[in-house]
Amino acid sequence: MPNFDISRYCNYAGGMNVSLTPKLEAYVRRKVADGLYGSASEVVREALRRQMEAEGALPEASDPADLIARLRSLAPVLRARGVAGLHLVGSHARGEARPDSDVDLLVEPDPSARFHLLDLAAVQHTCAEALGLPVDVLTRGGSDPAILAALQRDAVRVF
Repeated sequence: MPNFDISRYCNYAGGMNVSLTPKLEAYVRRKVADGLYGSASEVVREALRRQMEAEGALPEASDPADLIARLRSLAPVLRARGVAGLHLVGSHARGEARPDSDVDLLVEPDPSARFHLLDLAAVQHTCAEALGLPVDVLTRGGSDPAILAALQRDAVRVF
């Protein structure tokens, strides 16, 4: 069985090597190429999450303080992408997240930056990779005012 070095396709600092059969490697590559996942690491994480769910072994929901600390560490990278401020919103901000909850983030673009959809997608991808969790991002301008008002009640400022 050839060794498929998944670390070349993942943003995992540990450099984990995983051997996949040619059929599994082709499957992972196809999922990424089809645009269903942004990277091989997303495919593997989703497969492992589903396996853990089937075994009843899902981890506990992430601690909001840990999420905030990890997101704060991304501030220089996100600011370079044109993010002036970031807020944790939704179930994680309210302390009601389940193990399968995604992380909802409210992004404040820097008014002096040319922030567009590709930047928002990059912010989402960067945060998802760093947290190892699915992330949804939204901006004030792109959100329904009623939904935005509800989110802002529980928002926790990251930076």
